[in-house]
Amino acid sequence: MSESIEIVTRQNEERERQALRRRKLAEAERALRRTRKLYERTREERNHLIAQALADGWTHQQIADATGLSRGRVSQIRLPTEERS
Repeated sequence: MSESIEIVTRQNEERERQALRRRKLAEAERALRRTRKLYERTREERNHLIAQALADGWTHQQIADATGLSRGRVSQIRLPTEERS
């Protein structure tokens, strides 16, 4: 009788561990999605500001110095409505 109780107890503990693992994985995935959305919004805002600075006459070097991006990367940034040539 005690052996069957131990088996059931171990099975219950394993189910609880699995449920906890599922909850933690789901929580981690939600946090990752929130982080991705924040990153994308921040990147889009930065790119918009860079495009504005270019339109205002800033040089690629000035923007690179201000942002830490390379001049080449700055030259790739355009507003979404602009066509790439």
